[in-house]
Amino acid sequence: MILRSVRYASSTSKTVQKPLVDDYTYCINSVRKSDYENFLCTGLLRPTILQRPAMAIRALNVELASVRDQVSNTNIGQMRLQFWQDTIDASTNKTDNRKINHPVAREIDLVLRHYQLSKLWFHRLIKSRQITLHDMPFADIEQLESYLEQSITPTYYLLLELAKQRSLNADHIASHLGRSQGLINVVRGVPYNAQKRRCFIPLSYLVEQNLSQQDVVNGDFTNEKFRQIIYQLCNRSCFHLRKSVELFEQDKHFQKFNLLSSTNNSHRSLFLPIIVVYDYLKRIKTADFDLTNKVLQ
Repeated sequence: MILRSVRYASSTSKTVQKPLVDDYTYCINSVRKSDYENFLCTGLLRPTILQRPAMAIRALNVELASVRDQVSNTNIGQMRLQFWQDTIDASTNKTDNRKINHPVAREIDLVLRHYQLSKLWFHRLIKSRQITLHDMPFADIEQLESYLEQSITPTYYLLLELAKQRSLNADHIASHLGRSQGLINVVRGVPYNAQKRRCFIPLSYLVEQNLSQQDVVNGDFTNEKFRQIIYQLCNRSCFHLRKSVELFEQDKHFQKFNLLSSTNNSHRSLFLPIIVVYDYLKRIKTADFDLTNKVLQ
């Protein structure tokens, strides 16, 4: 289904006017452009019936993550986040028949009307993005991980609900994976955010290495002290990744499903981003934690 939509979206029209793109294809294009690795993992979800609602959830996360870059005024950013809050509330209210004019919002509305998903996790995704609207740095690693627990992990909880795989242990796997992936996102986003004069590296790490936010903004990423900070973030990500894998392998429900097997099941495919995180950690170690190294591009 995803492959057909991608081919359709990639085809060029002979006429000047662009062809209409359906809501699902819009979500596919959005995730493919802004979150390519999760786009690939979503396309490998099994059973395939999970792919469309999962793509809608990923597309919503793309929309929320992009709010900060799309606005120059925090009040406008708050209004956009409020739009998504209202959309979720309206979609879970069966008596609300308001017209929806956003393709991702329509897909989310479709998902919420066909699946029993917790509104709480959607609200946490939305609320978490209010934190970064003001570009305020995180005081320490605990504060950063708390933010990641709100902005990344709920996506996995929703995917688990889609697949009817919610359990205490599955939630723990998702929690550690969300934090591990989130920390890698912070590392990968350092050069981009530096250009925007933003720094989301914990201040405690900077103080420990006698560096300032301005040093990060200046972009001296080959500095040994800065590479030590990147190492610390990656080491913390690696800790959570190992916990995810350990819990996956110890879980009696998941034991019969190897993470890399070709077995057609939804159990292992939900956690495919584990491989993405592992691959990046392996590459950045080879690059000696130098963000300018081409191996990371």
